[in-house]
Amino acid sequence: MSVSQILNAIENRQVVDVLEHPLHKNQRLVLVKIRSYIYCMLIEKKFLDNFYILTIFPNKFFTKKYLEGKNENVR
Repeated sequence: MSVSQILNAIENRQVVDVLEHPLHKNQRLVLVKIRSYIYCMLIEKKFLDNFYILTIFPNKFFTKKYLEGKNENVR
């Protein structure tokens, strides 16, 4: 998964949720739906309203939580 694919999905309103990181208060988990799967983008707030992408990874837990039972084709 590339950063451009994630940003394209965000522009197309595919953000499922934005969560606070349970351990780091300056980080957020941005959950994005791409092809019937949830990808987690970890971002960190640095200065004022500037955010930096730390990592992007597919997440089975959030896919089941947000898409299972909603008539989605979950792998």
